[in-house]
Order: sequence, then structure tokens, then C-alpha cells
Amino acid sequence: MIQRDSEREEHVVTTGTTAGELFPGQRTVVAARIGGELKDLSYELQDGESVEPVEISSEDGLNILRHSTAHVMAQAVQELFP
Repeated sequence: MIQRDSEREEHVVTTGTTAGELFPGQRTVVAARIGGELKDLSYELQDGESVEPVEISSEDGLNILRHSTAHVMAQAVQELFP
């Protein structure tokens, strides 16, 4: 069993389901907090894990956005100035 802590709902899914599959259509969810740790949405869930969505408007969500943006900018700079 995997518990999804969004609005304290409990959803039973199979082991190997990705964190992203728990939040279909919720484009504001950019990561998941699993066992107190941030994981990306491709993380495959294990039995007994509790999952909390991390939305882009949260402090952690904004940090993820900033970090990702920095990588995109670094790639662009490397392409412009090899």
C-alpha cells in the first residue's frame, strides 16, 4: 500500500507506480516528498511509502524551479560560448 498525503486521501497503487502517476493533470506538482525527502516525479514508489505533492508555489517548489532554470541557462551559455 502507498499512501498519498494530498488532502489526507489514501490511494492504493502497485509498487513501481511513479510519483507523477499519483497526480495526473496537476501541472503545479513538480516533485514529491516521500519519507521526508524530495524525489522527482519519475521516482518509483515502494510498498508502505507516504507521498506528499510538492507544488511549484511552495518554497521547495520554487527552489526546484530556480535550480532547473539555472541548468537551462548554463546550457544556453555553453551553446552560445563553447
